[in-house]
Amino acid sequence: LYGRRPVYVLEGHTAGVMGLDLGNVPDGPLLVSASIDKTARVWSIQRGVCVRTLIGHKAPLRDCKLHLGRVFTASLDQTAREWSASTGA
Repeated sequence: LYGRRPVYVLEGHTAGVMGLDLGNVPDGPLLVSASIDKTARVWSIQRGVCVRTLIGHKAPLRDCKLHLGRVFTASLDQTAREWSASTGA
């Protein structure tokens, strides 16, 4: 593995990434990332691009989970939120 390059470098967050989770939806596999920048991002694993940015928390995110097409985020704003992975709603 030494000297090998990553398949993708997923860029977009403006601060550190605190949590990641993988899951499948009908459109294919997704990765969800939670960041200190107060956002979560949904990434297409097949294309290596961000397909959705989840905005709404008032403080950094600590963790995220992807389950059955739903994204769950936990924040230092003392809230947990549920989002649709496909629409962001």
